[in-house]
Amino acid sequence: GDGVRKIIPIDSDYIYLVNGTNSRDGDVHHFENEYYDIWVVKINKYGDIIWENCYGGTNVEETKDALLTPDGGLIILSRISSGGGDISQFFGDVDNWVCKIDSIGNIQWEKTLGNQGHENGLRLRYASDSSFFVLAGVNEDGGMVDCNCHENESILDLDVWLVEMDLNGNILRQLCYGGTGHEFAYDLTKTEDGFVFAAQTDSYDGDVSGVHGSYGKSDFWIVKINLVGEILWQNCLGGSHSEWPLYITQTQDSGFIVIGNAASLDGDVTGLHGFEGDVDPWFVKLDKDGTLQWNHCFGGYNGQRIMSKHAIAKISDDHFVVIAESMGFITEDVQCDLNPDPY
Repeated sequence: GDGVRKIIPIDSDYIYLVNGTNSRDGDVHHFENEYYDIWVVKINKYGDIIWENCYGGTNVEETKDALLTPDGGLIILSRISSGGGDISQFFGDVDNWVCKIDSIGNIQWEKTLGNQGHENGLRLRYASDSSFFVLAGVNEDGGMVDCNCHENESILDLDVWLVEMDLNGNILRQLCYGGTGHEFAYDLTKTEDGFVFAAQTDSYDGDVSGVHGSYGKSDFWIVKINLVGEILWQNCLGGSHSEWPLYITQTQDSGFIVIGNAASLDGDVTGLHGFEGDVDPWFVKLDKDGTLQWNHCFGGYNGQRIMSKHAIAKISDDHFVVIAESMGFITEDVQCDLNPDPY
């Protein structure tokens, strides 16, 4: 099977398709793994393949994100569960692997981020013209992890882990944020004086204050840090059930739009369709200081949810396109019923 994780326009003539594959035929010519590899395809505007190549180790590589670089290459983030092949180092369990390829598909450098535990990487975002952040989660220090992690309630609970790297693969700094519960960062946006990241949290301590639900019921956790990584403000948004963000962007008034999913009928969440625990896509507007200005739930009964950050596209400052999964019928905001029997 082959699945597209990200489509990245290079210019008006060429496009990168960043995929995963376990195929050995058809358009795939360089697969040497028994399980799943990263598969990058460069195509022209007519859909013709210019080149394609597979990258990875001896087990499963799960492609998470990619950035176009100034030289026309790519930086790729994936989760790995083995070493070997293109992967020079593996710490154990699940690590994050960052790989830089040039414009013709050659690996220029690669680096593994992790320790003996489970490190969960999800997103790449530029920090400056010459550096980028890897957004991930980490449970403890060790291996190459050095950021004073919090002591978590469970080995499955993570801190937000931001790793800044330059375009040559050198680690510039590591930052950890969270409490004794579970935090995980989904997105980050740059501001004039720092960065704001959107995460989920169920902690009541450490860097976190104002959580609405109990342990295991997460809130949006929106955190602004300055250029040296100090927290300027933080805000928990949600209700007594679970909310989790997927996307954040700054608006023209220096505020922020955060998009994710909500399942609460109380707290900051208004207008949830259905019952508590049903899920709606949830839009939140914050001012420049992180104060909630408005929120809106979209959906109908039986639940709708945004499945991935890649399902959200900003068209302009005031317009977004969102793809959501629906298990309902024609009701409320849901005005399509392509499958009369979704079960």
